[in-house]
Amino acid sequence: MHVLDSKCAMLRARDLNQITRFEAHNMLIRNMQSEELSTLVRIYVDTLKATHTEIVSERFLEILSYEVALQRLEGILKKKVLHPFCYVAEESGTLTGFVLGALAENPPAGYQGEVKTIYILPAYHRRGIGRDLIRAAAEHFAREQVPSMFLGVFADNYPARRFYASLGGQVIKEYADEIRGEKCTIALYGWPSVHALIQTHPSYPG
Repeated sequence: MHVLDSKCAMLRARDLNQITRFEAHNMLIRNMQSEELSTLVRIYVDTLKATHTEIVSERFLEILSYEVALQRLEGILKKKVLHPFCYVAEESGTLTGFVLGALAENPPAGYQGEVKTIYILPAYHRRGIGRDLIRAAAEHFAREQVPSMFLGVFADNYPARRFYASLGGQVIKEYADEIRGEKCTIALYGWPSVHALIQTHPSYPG
């Protein structure tokens, strides 16, 4: 049996609306509500355009629209067989970031769960939100008996790469890719044990 099929079979039926909370500096990590998707699209596009000007081409940023981002996020969330999930960061009623994950369709050897995308508004960087969102994804996979996870990042995004390395992420490989007609290099970072990530990088205390 394919590893993806075996992991799907292991997943327990669970209400994805179950709330997972981390209280930190008036910040809450919880499950996304369906009506919040449009806000996440804005966070995705606005953050990427604000932080990737020296990482991707100008044309890449020009063709990235709310419509394109909505199609991507909806596409991930609609693949129920991969058990997608999304957690948001909320501070004083404002959504400040999110992490979206699922079982991987074509994972590197030894990995099953995939963090599809994670973005935090620039004004809220360096507050521990990214760490708590990654931890939320790791805890979700752990509850679903998915032992490992990985993610992809633009190879030239050195701040993000340092962040993932600081959380114990290991470089799996780099490869050439093409996204919306633009060539780029992607670096894969992985955590062979989500339990180790949870134990060594606790959330900020509430």
